[in-house]
Amino acid sequence: MKTFSRKRPHCSARRSFWRLSIRTDANSQHKVGDKFYFDGAGNLLTKRCPEKVCIYALNAATSMIFASNELFYAGVDPNEMRFRRAACFDVGVQCGGWGRIVLELSVKDRKKG
Repeated sequence: MKTFSRKRPHCSARRSFWRLSIRTDANSQHKVGDKFYFDGAGNLLTKRCPEKVCIYALNAATSMIFASNELFYAGVDPNEMRFRRAACFDVGVQCGGWGRIVLELSVKDRKKG
């Protein structure tokens, strides 16, 4: 039986971070322009995020983070992903909800900012 060494990709968790920008208001008092930061492995960087983070916004971000990780590991720039926006399932205040969050993904080199 062949054994394969599973090397952990050493690139993304240390060199890049995923930034999700808020585009609309929400119940957790997120404001337009607030940002959620994740490292390249998909871990939420809580010290760089707002004090409160809406769980439903994080749920909306899951697929985008997964897709961008796959692209990154394949050597493709995740910023070129066609669908870089996602929203929580709340209908928004106008329709009797708590507030809808729209997130936009961008991937940056951690050292640059």
